[in-house]
Amino acid sequence: QATALFRALVLGDRSGITAEERWAYQATGTAHLLAISGFNLALVGWAVYRLAMRLVTRSRRVAQVGRPYRWAAVVALAVTGVYTALIVPSDATDRAIMALGFVFGAQLLGRGSTGWRSLGWCFLVSAGLAPAAVGHPGFQLSYAATASLIAVAPTIRAARTWLEIPGR
Repeated sequence: QATALFRALVLGDRSGITAEERWAYQATGTAHLLAISGFNLALVGWAVYRLAMRLVTRSRRVAQVGRPYRWAAVVALAVTGVYTALIVPSDATDRAIMALGFVFGAQLLGRGSTGWRSLGWCFLVSAGLAPAAVGHPGFQLSYAATASLIAVAPTIRAARTWLEIPGR
């Protein structure tokens, strides 16, 4: 049972989870824990990128020869690509790996990447590959949620800066 739960949490493979266990997760409102979403994949990609940046910047040779963020982007793309190949895929994970590809690809090319630009490219590519998906609620909610996070990010940064002022 522990192995089945681990496989569900890490790889999204729910084949070992019994019907009763699935029902229990649904009844408690925690069924989403058993699915790998785009958010999970984004967390893995970003964590690997940050860890790779730390490791790469510790090496003087690599830090001096090339741009460290490019090395970190290569590592992050490779690891998230392998992780994506291991998990049970979904539309959300496909969109997330595409977004990570755009962000890390921009790093490789030495170009900046904004959330809006990445979101726009992901939308255009997704809609081009599967035009019928644009009408599906999962597609719409995924892009709406991501757009709202991108839109509110400057406000969150400003509030965080304001809260860091001594005395607040």
